[in-house]
Amino acid sequence: MLDVTVHPELRQVLPDARFGIVCAQHVQVRAHDPALWSMLQELGERLRSAYSGKAAADRSEIGATRRAYRALGDDPTHYRPANEALLRRVLSQRAFPQINTIVDINNYVSLESGFALGCYDTAQIVGPVVVRRAAPDEQYVPIGKPAVNAANRLVLVDAQGIFGSPTADSQRTMVTHSADHVLFVVFGFEALNDAVEQALERCTRLLEQFCGATIADQRVIRAQ
Repeated sequence: MLDVTVHPELRQVLPDARFGIVCAQHVQVRAHDPALWSMLQELGERLRSAYSGKAAADRSEIGATRRAYRALGDDPTHYRPANEALLRRVLSQRAFPQINTIVDINNYVSLESGFALGCYDTAQIVGPVVVRRAAPDEQYVPIGKPAVNAANRLVLVDAQGIFGSPTADSQRTMVTHSADHVLFVVFGFEALNDAVEQALERCTRLLEQFCGATIADQRVIRAQ
């Protein structure tokens, strides 16, 4: 089982935060699955109808993510949370990026639940994982971008440094077609009832259905 802990500082800054963890094994990553892609397109259509005349930031989960960023000293308008960026893409009728089935599952669960999600190749994670606030001088390389300063951002960190955040995942741990062990993280802020658990359940069902995965671990870690 992957060792994932929350830094004690977050108990004070984000006491209501909950982080959902799914570790999947024997994952078959494919470039495309027509049925999964159709589900994603249909969900996009439903959201465009539901949010007609509204902004992505009106969604409660996105508002909670923005407040969490500000509580940490980060600016959600400078580097948008992934859940907000994805819903904005949908509402502006821009096409989904077609990367692989793991990314499609990540996008589907994020849009359905409203939470930011991250997906990572577990083989590229070194040692225990800590969820914490980035130090002022910490940097990492997001997927497809040059290195950025992650100061005050909520980040996932292993022995080699930052590898993920609710804004963008890292080049180092991104999921490619060669991955067979995958970690999903649901970033839940001010989450009501069992919303994070429901997002995890959706992740596991889609991983089993479309990637033939075996679920090795599924849990929720609380900041407090």
